[in-house]
Amino acid sequence: MKSYKRFKITDLLFMINYTFPSKCVSCGTPISYSLNCLCMNCFNKIRFIENGCGRCSGEMSNGRCVICSDRMFYLDKNITVSEYNGVMIDILHNLKFNRRKRLYFKMAELLFNELLKHKIEYDCITSVPMNHAKRWKRGFNQSELIARWISQKTDKIYIKSLKEKSWTNTQKDLRFKDRFINVLNRYEAINYTSIIGKKILLVDDIFTSGATLNECARILKSNGVKGVYSLTIARAGIKKLENH
Repeated sequence: MKSYKRFKITDLLFMINYTFPSKCVSCGTPISYSLNCLCMNCFNKIRFIENGCGRCSGEMSNGRCVICSDRMFYLDKNITVSEYNGVMIDILHNLKFNRRKRLYFKMAELLFNELLKHKIEYDCITSVPMNHAKRWKRGFNQSELIARWISQKTDKIYIKSLKEKSWTNTQKDLRFKDRFINVLNRYEAINYTSIIGKKILLVDDIFTSGATLNECARILKSNGVKGVYSLTIARAGIKKLENH
C-alpha cells in the first residue's frame, strides 16, 4: 500500500510539471512546480544582511544607523533578512507585479527561519495592509500571505489590525524625507478590542526608509498596542533615494 501511494504522488507531480511547466524567475531554468518558481541555485545566491542596526536592521555609517538614529522610531525592533539586490529583486518583482504568487512560500520560510533566531515575545501577527484598489489590481497582498503562513507555523493568531485608506499616494518614487510626510495618517487601526495590550509582529516585504512600518507602529501604539516588532524580507539602500 505504501509503495502504491508513493507511485501515485510521483505520477501526480509528473503530470503537474508536464501540464504547468515552471521556470525559475531569476535565471529561467526549467524547474519542478514544487520548487515554487525559484531554483535552489538562485535561492542560495540570496545575500543576507551582515551589518544591520541592532534595532532596525538599517545601514550603519560611522557607528550610527542612518535610519533610526535621528528620528522618533516607534518600532521596538525590525528584523530584515536580506539585501534588496540581485536575485532578491527578481523574486520580489515577480511576486508583486508578475503574479508569481507561489514565491511567497519561499519568502515565508525564509522569514520564519530568521524569526526563530531572535527570541522575540509577541502575542499575535499582522501585516502592512493594502487598500481595495491596490489589492484588486494585484490580486493579493503578499505581506498578508506571508504573515498568515507564519501564523500557522507559530500558532500565533493572525489579526487584521490596520486598514489603508483609499487613494493614497505611492512611496516608490519619493525621496527619503518625503516618505515620512507622505505616509502620515495613511493607515487606521481596526479590531481595537483584539489588539489592546498586545505585542504584535508586523510583516512587510521591503524595508527602505522604515517610514511605512514606523507609521504603522505609531498608529498601533496610539490605539493601545503594547509593543510592535516587524519582520521584513529585504533591505533597500537609501542612498538612491537621496539622489532623486
